[in-house]
Amino acid sequence: MHVLCTGNDYFILPLVQDYKRLCDGNEGPMTHGMAALAFNGRYPNKLIENIKSRVIEPTLLGLQKEGMEYHSILYFGLMIIEDTPWLLEYNVRSGNPEWISILGLLQADLIEALDSPRALHWKQGYSLTSFVTAEAYRFCRINGTSGKLPGFCASSKRCP
Repeated sequence: MHVLCTGNDYFILPLVQDYKRLCDGNEGPMTHGMAALAFNGRYPNKLIENIKSRVIEPTLLGLQKEGMEYHSILYFGLMIIEDTPWLLEYNVRSGNPEWISILGLLQADLIEALDSPRALHWKQGYSLTSFVTAEAYRFCRINGTSGKLPGFCASSKRCP
């Protein structure tokens, strides 16, 4: 979950999930992200309230107690079990490919949306990012070679 923090306040960006396995069906080696799907619409109220009260607000309160006024993107890596969020990690940057999918839902100037986030800056719906990679992606090393890789193909093409 990406959140824009503006000091003591925050704005939850469209939810996004990335897909890190190389092959379809969550199979194959891990990558750095082959695809991401962002969704901006109605989320279960209980889930959002639990994320706010159990993760986001305690984090911002902790930053305030440490004397830090945070103005940027804060990423919360969450695992959700029955409307209960479990925090796995923080990042102080946008994720890739997640951020690309989130930006696909932006309907305002990026700087304006970052400076003064509001729901009206984001359209409802879905945004999908999928990468096309060299056929040998994650299976070969480029060091010491001519740098030439086989032609491009969809990553799931070489998976069983």
